[in-house]
Amino acid sequence: MEFLISEKIGKVIHLSLNNPDSRNALHIDMRSQLFAALQDAQSDPEIKAILLTGQGSSFCAGGDVKAMGDSTPRQSMERLQSYNRIISLMKDMDKPIVTAVHGYVFGAGCSLVLASDIVFAAKDTKFSFGFLKIGLMPDAGSTYYLPRLIGVMRAKELIFSGRFFDEEEAYQMGMVTEICESVELFGRALKYAQSLANGPALAIGMAKKALQLSLETGFAGALEFERIGQSLLQQSRDHKEGIRAFQEKRKAEFVGE
Repeated sequence: MEFLISEKIGKVIHLSLNNPDSRNALHIDMRSQLFAALQDAQSDPEIKAILLTGQGSSFCAGGDVKAMGDSTPRQSMERLQSYNRIISLMKDMDKPIVTAVHGYVFGAGCSLVLASDIVFAAKDTKFSFGFLKIGLMPDAGSTYYLPRLIGVMRAKELIFSGRFFDEEEAYQMGMVTEICESVELFGRALKYAQSLANGPALAIGMAKKALQLSLETGFAGALEFERIGQSLLQQSRDHKEGIRAFQEKRKAEFVGE
């Protein structure tokens, strides 16, 4: 079975989790297919942005709980490493990832949201870091991203309680970029992804890396990356086109070089 649907839409690759009967729980085959698709997107020069969605009634209900109970310690380590590979790749990719969520977004589904660059949420979306409800701690990068996003104390409250929270609260805490009606979700997210894909790809990728680096280094390191990155970008075709377009009072036509 194809657990991930992949479709090129111009310069955007649309990846859609496809196991709707289990609300797109991330079982091993889906994780493997998602990782491979992200690798392909990163290496494809024609792709400039990724759009991630979920088929059926929900974006992603988290991990495959049925497979967890029978796991040996070795299998558990391998399962968690497969999550880590996906989240690490999403973090390190220089191409922006736009994610559109609806329905249930639980556990590792929240991790995919946190590792995304832009997130659209439909009204009536329900989120939960419900790991503790099945006797587990958060994984797949949640303990890295969540406290940096909302602070340690608020992260503890969401994780310890495992409570549900809606798209409005997710928006207020910064997990969601924009809220829209369900019927508008895909169109709005795709339009945004296309706007990024048609933008200055080198500058977008460099900005993404700089922002990520700011979470991992000090002030001096951030300044140094800005200095080096900006010096390189000033030699790019996109920068020269941007200057010409500004002078000629027209919209720039970027080529990603």
